[in-house]
Amino acid sequence: MSRAERAERTERAESAGPPQRLPISPPLLGWLRAHQSWQQVPLARRAALHWASMWGGINLRLSEARQRQQPAPPVPAPLFVLGAWRSGTTVLHELIVAASGRAAPRTWQCMDPTAFRLHAAPPDTRISIARPMDGLQVVSGSPQEDEFALLGLGVASAYRAFLMPQRIDELHGTLDAQAWCDDGAWLPAWERFLQAVVGSSARGPVLKSPNHSWRMRALRRRWPQAQAVWIVRDPAQVLASNRKMWRAMFSAYALVAADDSAFAALDRFLLHALDRAAAALSECAATMPREQFVVVTHEALLAEPEATVRALLQRLDAQAAVDAVALASAMRLSASGRVERYTVSAADAAEPALQALAAAQATAVASHGL
Repeated sequence: MSRAERAERTERAESAGPPQRLPISPPLLGWLRAHQSWQQVPLARRAALHWASMWGGINLRLSEARQRQQPAPPVPAPLFVLGAWRSGTTVLHELIVAASGRAAPRTWQCMDPTAFRLHAAPPDTRISIARPMDGLQVVSGSPQEDEFALLGLGVASAYRAFLMPQRIDELHGTLDAQAWCDDGAWLPAWERFLQAVVGSSARGPVLKSPNHSWRMRALRRRWPQAQAVWIVRDPAQVLASNRKMWRAMFSAYALVAADDSAFAALDRFLLHALDRAAAALSECAATMPREQFVVVTHEALLAEPEATVRALLQRLDAQAAVDAVALASAMRLSASGRVERYTVSAADAAEPALQALAAAQATAVASHGL
């Protein structure tokens, strides 16, 4: 595909806009209603959310009742795709899934986690949109970030802030690795979701969520044999890209428009997230062997995507076959996205969180890089 064709495709896709809803169930609705800003949401919108939540709860009960009638085996140890938000995890996830042929949650499942198990067949998996922050094509049948499923199931995800930016200061606890260990109430519903995704496959799924970076301590307790790939990118570029991404998501999904105080809180949250990403990366590099943990760079993935994916899969499983045709197709789809470069201010460059992440990344690349 030529550069002009790619640009035209991206422009057409972006004109379609982002999805108009995020998944919702009674626990998430309860969180939304607990804040005073709920009263500022238009009445018709509140009624629609109540309706969606009611059906989300009904569908989840029906789904899990059906699942109990046909119990699935435990989920095999997954392969996690990790890294700070806006590091390149989405493209890496799609390429790994295509090349390895392993199961992964799909967009239509993650965006309807309470009801997808009730469908006799998946919907049209060719329907696509473009992500609001970078134009990357998202197809309903493509591998998706299971964080949206966790959000819809009611887990205290950082992505709750997409709906209520005013409350982002309440969500710093989602970045606490030990908190995910201390409170395991989120695991059972998520595992049942994953069981439905994986089915009877003997190979673990490929799961991508930057938020799993902070959950890795808890996830490794659940699956000691789990493997992970962490992608690193220049922290200053990550911060700038995150500012754009989160503002785009606020614009697309916020029930009440974000104000200056929400944007100030967003900056505090993002710096905390990058600091916690540095700690999580250091912990993984210090405690996981090279055959379980691989670190790749954003630059290598951009410059040599096929070679990078082949090398990391070889490290994780020397006997693994690579589906070259599927990998090539995924590479063509990922070309729809933009990679933007940002001018970095002196103040950002001096932020301790960015310096901590840069140091952790350099150490991890040296010990666990390809």
